[in-house]
Amino acid sequence: MLKDASAIELVSAIRSVAAGEAICPPSLTAALFRYASRPPNTVSSISWGAELGLSRREQQLMTLLRDGLTNKEIASQLSISEQTVKNHVHNIMHKLGARDRLSAVRRCEVLRFEVTGT
Repeated sequence: MLKDASAIELVSAIRSVAAGEAICPPSLTAALFRYASRPPNTVSSISWGAELGLSRREQQLMTLLRDGLTNKEIASQLSISEQTVKNHVHNIMHKLGARDRLSAVRRCEVLRFEVTGT
């Protein structure tokens, strides 16, 4: 369930799960299909992020930041709020010791090269 689900949706989901059914909100289903349909190199290219201390979600955001997406575009693609994107970007910059988004991307690319040699 998404964190903005209503009480009625939550109760319905609990009953469905108790009855052995699987549930997935439409927005989450759409995000899952977008993720699964990405080219394989896009998915595997973020695996190095753990070596840099980035969470899986932060690794996903770094890939999108590198591609030049805005916070709004990232939020839409990942089905999260813009504020959540801003929080992740702030955490990424802190972890990488970067002053801004561009320097975070550059720093990440340098660190990725140092970690993986690619």
